[in-house]
Amino acid sequence: MIDHPRDPTTFHGNQFVHDGRIVGVDALVSSPRMAVLSGLLSIAECDALIEAARALMAPSLVVDDHNLGSTRHDTRTSSSMHFPLGASKVADEVQRRFMSVIGLPIDRAEPLQVLRYGPGDEYAPHFDFFDVDDTPRDAGDGQPTTLTRYGQRVATLICYLSAVDSGGATVFPEIGLEIRPLPGRAVYFTYLDANGAVDPRSLHAGAPVLAGEKWIVTQWCRERPYRSAEPTAWGAPTGSPRLDPDP
Repeated sequence: MIDHPRDPTTFHGNQFVHDGRIVGVDALVSSPRMAVLSGLLSIAECDALIEAARALMAPSLVVDDHNLGSTRHDTRTSSSMHFPLGASKVADEVQRRFMSVIGLPIDRAEPLQVLRYGPGDEYAPHFDFFDVDDTPRDAGDGQPTTLTRYGQRVATLICYLSAVDSGGATVFPEIGLEIRPLPGRAVYFTYLDANGAVDPRSLHAGAPVLAGEKWIVTQWCRERPYRSAEPTAWGAPTGSPRLDPDP
């Protein structure tokens, strides 16, 4: 069964109450379908995620040209780590809040990812969805690729965990939009229409950090179940994964 994420443009008014907190609706965009929210996480939650992730950061990876494996690339110079479900109480609570806002079951969530960008680090313009034209049916050994196994990515939620002294905005160049990082501010956007076609206006980038550092937490969602929704006992989270890193 394929579920669809909540349309980001359906957040009415300038705020709503979620999980007992007031979340601001700072901006809505029709293409790509996007909502910029404030106060989705508290300052204490932002700080807790940073501290839980700090010692586990590793160079960020990208999916290779055929969505078969992962590799480092100079278009993405951040460091990152993933929290599997059950690895951290605060990460689990944050992920469940994100998925409630997105409106998808928790099993559609990829592992929650925390990223750090230091001075000079950036992420060149890219799409979060997978390129179907470059994706073979299997990996050459009969094993399905990430796209055939879990389906296309359908939504992204980026939440800033820190302010940045200078630089580091999230940029949507096709619509001339820049979003400045502030703790607890989130950008939620989708990129598939009802027919499964992708929106090229969802192209986005992480502008270079000029001073200070930028911390964010990102949630990607799939068309089909990505993994069991049942958490394991809390254990050690992991560094950059070897399966299904972000493109």
